[in-house]
Amino acid sequence: MGDARVNQRVIDLADILAAAASGSWPDTFASPGGYRAFRRVVSRPRATPASVRAAHTRLTRDRMARAEHLVLVLHGTTELDFSGRAVPGRGPIGHGGGRGWRCHNTPAVDPRTGAVLGLAHPILHRRTAPGVTAAEGVAGKRARVDRESRLWWDGVTAVGDAPAGRTWVHVCDRGPTPPSSSSR
Repeated sequence: MGDARVNQRVIDLADILAAAASGSWPDTFASPGGYRAFRRVVSRPRATPASVRAAHTRLTRDRMARAEHLVLVLHGTTELDFSGRAVPGRGPIGHGGGRGWRCHNTPAVDPRTGAVLGLAHPILHRRTAPGVTAAEGVAGKRARVDRESRLWWDGVTAVGDAPAGRTWVHVCDRGPTPPSSSSR
């Protein structure tokens, strides 16, 4: 994030949050000062999801590129439920009664050992309301830039091709059909 001290603070905060995976963020920190420090870091304009995960993604891709055997690149989506919370930017989740985001994660795994090499690419997706309508027609539905079925294809595309001499196999739980070039 442009400052070695802030980068180290982000790593330290991630360790604290990972160790206390449940409960509220204020309760996670040992003191009010620790929580204030957390708020200062995450409130920085440069503290975007992409900037925070950039080093991890780079490390994951390096591990994938160095893997001497096949690497499985797994694609799956889960819902982040923020229903009943005053969090801006949420969209409908589930059958429309909840509010939050769809999180499409792409971890890389060594199939021989089961070791996770890291998160190769995440996509945070907000469904639009009211969603797809019957009046839109098939062509209109397929042309939507925010179409959920594109998450798998976008994940495959973002990870990219394996370097020469390496094999990455993308495993998807539902079909990543590439969008036609006219609807991309």
